[in-house]
Amino acid sequence: MAPDNYKSIISTSRHTPDSTYLPNDDPTIVAGFKKQKKIILDGLLTKHVGAGEVSLRPGIAPGPALLSMKPLSRGYIEIASSNPFEDPKIYYRTFSDPTDVKVVTQNIKYARAFFESEGMSSFKPVETYPGKDVTSEKALEEVARERIVNPSVGHASCTCPMMDRDIGGVVDEELNVYGTKGLRVVDVSIMPIIPSNHLVSTRYAIAEKAADIIKGM
Repeated sequence: MAPDNYKSIISTSRHTPDSTYLPNDDPTIVAGFKKQKKIILDGLLTKHVGAGEVSLRPGIAPGPALLSMKPLSRGYIEIASSNPFEDPKIYYRTFSDPTDVKVVTQNIKYARAFFESEGMSSFKPVETYPGKDVTSEKALEEVARERIVNPSVGHASCTCPMMDRDIGGVVDEELNVYGTKGLRVVDVSIMPIIPSNHLVSTRYAIAEKAADIIKGM
């Protein structure tokens, strides 16, 4: 179910300069993001691409998940030290692009409509947070920023994308890291855009493909 104003949200994003909300203005990063942004917005316009996920499981509040909504916000990673075993510093920059905030607020509205539907109303669900009195766009955006969204929900990905190097790519079609020898990346970081699903099966597929590539050398 698409919100009535989804075309307006997409149009506003399209007319925002591509580098406006990026962490840096490196021309390769901007070029790659421009291509990704077009793919994401074109997909959302068709209504055939997931723009959110409402998780329904015992013990977990039904909140929208960024992993399925193709976020436009972009973060970055820094090396923490010369020790290769030390974790890097990860800056998610969640909601740095306001389009993502708009999409999440629409997901909150969708979750409410779902629980008010005929099929669910018989269970008499009660909204405990943020409460039915929170209805304005501004208030819902504040809720999304403060409480609703986990940056990755354990699905961090897309940091070493398989793309041409001149548009910000890190690995080639055989998973080799550009500018190195004998170094490959084999995990979900090679995806330029996160798919509309959880990543375990995708990770297995990447690993199987990498095994085929290496065995074929």
